[in-house]
Amino acid sequence: MSHGSRSRKKWAITGGGAKRAMRGGLSGKSAVSVPPAEWPVPFVKGQGYFKLHMFRECACQFEQLLARYAEWSLARLYLAMSRMHLGEFVEAHRHFQLVAGTADEPKLRAIAYNAMGCVQAVQANLAQAQHFFRKAMELDPGFADAKHNLDACLCDAGSVQLSFGSAELTALMPG
Repeated sequence: MSHGSRSRKKWAITGGGAKRAMRGGLSGKSAVSVPPAEWPVPFVKGQGYFKLHMFRECACQFEQLLARYAEWSLARLYLAMSRMHLGEFVEAHRHFQLVAGTADEPKLRAIAYNAMGCVQAVQANLAQAQHFFRKAMELDPGFADAKHNLDACLCDAGSVQLSFGSAELTALMPG
């Protein structure tokens, strides 16, 4: 793909994609060691706002939560996804990097790498985007969004819709 065709490609980012329930619980830094019914109120509220597509309110809840539980990767991933939905790509990318580098759960790391690939694709850094999509697929070979996004980077279509994994994130949690 030439640089000229790359700059004309129109990227649209959506939170859609294959919804696949994860079996088993999340471990380590990825989750709090309490049942969902006992999770902190900001997490429950933030997750609700996320499902309602109220991303500014969602981000506020997860920022509050991360002030207390800075290493909770799942909360940070929700914050990053909210920032991405708000078009705050630099801030979103920073949080995705933290999740990719610190989460114990490969699924969370895969979602973070896939989303970082979307940020790079939107900024026309296709080689870097492809790298992140491949990394996501290594961590979770069944992650359909990452494969779709990699294929989108490799095709020469004029308009492409990327999926950054919001459905995957939502599928991780009950409720």
